[in-house]
Amino acid sequence: MSEARQQEPEAPGGGVEAGDGRERRSLILDEVGSRLERLRLLTDDEEQREILLAELDVRGKREARMVEEFARRTPLERPDRFLESHRIAIRALEVLVRHGFRSPGVPGWLGPFGAVPRYLIELVARYIVNSQIETLIDNMRHLYGRREAQSQPGSQERALLRLARVEAERLAPGFKGRTIGVPTFLIGGALIPIIASLIRLIGGISLDSRGSLATLGIVGFVVTGILSWIVLRGSAMAHRRIQIATRQPMAALWQTVGAAGDPPKDDALTFAAVAIVLVVIGWILLPLAVGLGFALA
Repeated sequence: MSEARQQEPEAPGGGVEAGDGRERRSLILDEVGSRLERLRLLTDDEEQREILLAELDVRGKREARMVEEFARRTPLERPDRFLESHRIAIRALEVLVRHGFRSPGVPGWLGPFGAVPRYLIELVARYIVNSQIETLIDNMRHLYGRREAQSQPGSQERALLRLARVEAERLAPGFKGRTIGVPTFLIGGALIPIIASLIRLIGGISLDSRGSLATLGIVGFVVTGILSWIVLRGSAMAHRRIQIATRQPMAALWQTVGAAGDPPKDDALTFAAVAIVLVVIGWILLPLAVGLGFALA
């Protein structure tokens, strides 16, 4: 071999000179791949695993979970059961669409007057249920799409994920567009005109009129109590039916996909918090204001 040919120089990270004369540096990708492979090999060795996590400056359970999910080997935990769990999840959403918010129960003593609270409870439940259905179908198709992109071209996992993603995207419009009930601003935003009306009413009441103050307190107590009862009843019913229809099917789907966190939760707790705010306003703050008015009268 000719001595004129120079020895290929080593690159800073161990790379060598490429054929076109440009220096090929070590890729960060190689280091990342090496660390991931080490983590995969050390999953059964707790001591070595902790050493590697310390090298990565991992602090706390959440960060350790992040690394473990990043080091997963395949895009699907159970490809043999994935389509089965996908179909069950779609079935759960269909059942929830039909029954999630219909026919809420009201006390029998209300008689024919129960139609009004029944309708209002249904509005609250309809909003929570339909919002959760949209959230679930969106999370499903986005999850499928992300895992499809991680799959090797031509692999079984890629074919399964593509089929499920296409089905979810095709079905998504049918599950959406059904949030006809309570607009997003109604439960919280409706409080604004109610409170404003009460403020105007208070402003028009003479502090010397104890009868007017007492009337205001009683009306506010009753109205906020009824509204909070409606919101609590609707949110509780929606949460219960969402759990019945989707809790196990969605958990099974997320399990077969693997390392995907937890399925999204519904908004029932948010509505329950709104109901608590109504109770605080009508049953605590308003009586305090009325009591102050009595003291000043």
